[in-house]
Amino acid sequence: MADRGLTLGVEPEKSSLITEKERLDVTTGKSLVIYRTDETVTKAAPLEMAMEYLGRSTSKLGLTSADLDNLEFKAARERPAGTTVRLKQSWKGVPVWKGGISLTVFPDQSVGMVNNEFVSGVNLASVTPRVTAAAARSTALDHIGISGNINFESEDLVIVAIKDVPHLAHRIVLGTTAPQGEWESFVDAQTGELLKVSDIAFYYGHGEEHEHETLPFPMMVNGTGNVFDPDPLTTAGVSYFTSGYSDANDANSPNLVAEQVSVTLLDITFSGGQYQLIGPYAEIVDHEAPNRGLFSQATSNWDFDRSDNAFEAVNVYYHVDASMRYLNETLGLDVSPSQYNGGVQFDPSGLNNADNSYYTGGAQRIIFGDGGVDDAEDSDVIHHELGHGLHDWFTDGGLSQVNGLSEGSGDYWAASYNRSFGLWNTNEDGYDHVFTWDGHNEFWSGRRVDDTRQYPAGLNGGIHNDGQIWASAMMQVWDAVGKQKTDMMFWSGIAMTSGNSSQNDAAVAVYEASRVLPGCTNAEVLMVHTILSDRGYVLP
Repeated sequence: MADRGLTLGVEPEKSSLITEKERLDVTTGKSLVIYRTDETVTKAAPLEMAMEYLGRSTSKLGLTSADLDNLEFKAARERPAGTTVRLKQSWKGVPVWKGGISLTVFPDQSVGMVNNEFVSGVNLASVTPRVTAAAARSTALDHIGISGNINFESEDLVIVAIKDVPHLAHRIVLGTTAPQGEWESFVDAQTGELLKVSDIAFYYGHGEEHEHETLPFPMMVNGTGNVFDPDPLTTAGVSYFTSGYSDANDANSPNLVAEQVSVTLLDITFSGGQYQLIGPYAEIVDHEAPNRGLFSQATSNWDFDRSDNAFEAVNVYYHVDASMRYLNETLGLDVSPSQYNGGVQFDPSGLNNADNSYYTGGAQRIIFGDGGVDDAEDSDVIHHELGHGLHDWFTDGGLSQVNGLSEGSGDYWAASYNRSFGLWNTNEDGYDHVFTWDGHNEFWSGRRVDDTRQYPAGLNGGIHNDGQIWASAMMQVWDAVGKQKTDMMFWSGIAMTSGNSSQNDAAVAVYEASRVLPGCTNAEVLMVHTILSDRGYVLP
């Protein structure tokens, strides 16, 4: 895992007060999140509906009429639970980092889930930088002390508020292999001062981009391959330390081979005589060391076992492809990465063989390490890291780690898939495991979704630990109303949240989604409300 000792200038969370209708800033009294308004808007284009509401709600949101002129349209997503409109904030043409407002117009034209992230007090006299982007990059490099490869970088001129003071700044993002991480640095564009540095990669909590050659006449075909589905312990119904069911330094065993299943690999690419793990929903890349290539081959059958690295590549392709198809085609939720066209990009062998995995928000890729149990062998790790990406894409870049929200969301997505097989009895320990094969062993303790702590009293400030409260609450809902309905309301709710959303905000959003989604009965909506309220979340 990356060295968190390099983190500089962490912003404290704003103190807030939660009521049944909103979350308030205790210092200013303005609404940070309005869960459900008493307002309706005229059916119109998304931007027009948003501006109609904002035009009569400025005082509640702590805005002025002039502030509305500094909001620009960012995105609108129409989904079954409603239309979510996102507006970004700017000043003299320069974007204000994480500044803006989003809101959801429900099918009955009522307005709810208003996320107010407008940054007050931005009135810089000049937005012309005195420090160049190259000089800012050098400052960031000097502080981080990069000794490995840089596999991703970007630079933007933004206005960022540090301790409520706005600065014109160069935002430098560097994806590096040593120190491992995706390092975000803000350098004052007027003075050259390093304002903030942090690792913004999303690790699952345990510890060189390949350019594809253009080949003629690519075709989408189906292949086959061996995978664990969901993992060898779940299908065998045993614990990790059962004889024949341990990693044993990546060695194979007859027991583990017996748990492999042959699956169809949908819509892979055939081009130039080679079959490639590249499809509309998933795409292999060789992003970082150890650089093992793309495992392309002249046959469409990847009939390998776990002793071959190609097994992990196929395992990730299958699970990412299936998950994205389920969301887009079965649930109709329309979600995909925004930084590139095509399937979700993944590297099945990265992090220099470290025992960790992560989602990188800049490049929007998933990277898996090989330490301990190879992470790409466990569908729980795959779904967890994909869950970070889904959180990012459903919110148009507004992923939140407040109260470990995104960690809990990733754990939920992993548990939802694993539990759907119905292979564990409710009284068996594996029923509540997350990272069933990768964790709960000599390498690390894994996580669980039977956490009984209350929100917010049970929070301890650790994002992975706190996320278990959220994941456990949502799995209670899952047990009550089933996988498909819970998945639908979960991601529909997450899509209404933003970059500063808390667990409570997300709980309200999930409940609001259950209330308006077709197919949810009154009894089911009541169960959702009861379960989440009993966990300590304050709902309308």
